[in-house]
Amino acid sequence: MGAIGKKVLVVAICVLVLAGASFAIRKLAQSNVDRESAARADAEVQKRKAEAVIQPPSLSLSGASKDKGPAKPTLGRSTGCGKSATGTGDFARTTIRVLGRDRTYHLRLPHTYDPNRAYPLVFRWHGSGGDGLSGGLDIELSSVNDAIVVGADGLNKEWVIGTRAHDLAFFDAMLEAVSKRYCIDRDRVFSYGFSDGGFITNDLACRRGEVLRASAAVAGGFWSGKCKGKVAVWFVHDTDDKVVPIAQGREARDRVLASNGCSTNTVDEGDGCVRYKGCGASPVVWCQSSGIGHSPRGDFAPPRVWKFFSELP
Repeated sequence: MGAIGKKVLVVAICVLVLAGASFAIRKLAQSNVDRESAARADAEVQKRKAEAVIQPPSLSLSGASKDKGPAKPTLGRSTGCGKSATGTGDFARTTIRVLGRDRTYHLRLPHTYDPNRAYPLVFRWHGSGGDGLSGGLDIELSSVNDAIVVGADGLNKEWVIGTRAHDLAFFDAMLEAVSKRYCIDRDRVFSYGFSDGGFITNDLACRRGEVLRASAAVAGGFWSGKCKGKVAVWFVHDTDDKVVPIAQGREARDRVLASNGCSTNTVDEGDGCVRYKGCGASPVVWCQSSGIGHSPRGDFAPPRVWKFFSELP
């Protein structure tokens, strides 16, 4: 190799090293911001619990019975229906083997769990640096006894493109394991995530569109991929988000609008939210704010996300 060739090789190596370092710095910055946001959200949740926030009324969903007798058969009832289990209303850590790795998640059964009732299942996906119990995604405070909630733990506290195959397999394995053990309405499986968790939520809405009924992404973006089915989707993003720019959230929204056959016309739902017309049974809601930045929106998102999920036909 001549002298010029060696110089070109050295320059190429330097460019690759700098690119890798830049990516690592961005991920570290996002992880720190996500962790700080989750910590603030945790404090808010504890405050809400201490103040004994009044819970919303119980919603009758998918085969729920008003008496103690068995619920009527429901399409999509999982094989776990009829198997006894005791709900505590608290999260229990569970380990599962996925693609040669031990993965963990936290499962919450309502304390009034009825093995003859088919429950909606909500997966919540934390931001970078968090875990399945990180604050800001506390949808169980809104769903109360009307849903089973799973908080998944990312590998090294991340959901990243390099391990996406593992994370998709992780979702599949959790869904199958929970469905076999508990009574799940497989027609009402939902996904909800913040930041990195918003990315994987949007990815699941694309790649597992035949499995999910709906998803909700807070400050998330979209990875490219071949999508399946139509999924109802709720979004919230802030114009001053410096970690995940709002353009990435709009890209995810526009993909869903096209996939669901929505028009560009909207109906104002208040609080900075609009609902797109023409989406049929898979509605799309876009919420936008300013001056908040990168946040899980624990004061805003959980009750609205649960309302969106629970009101779907």
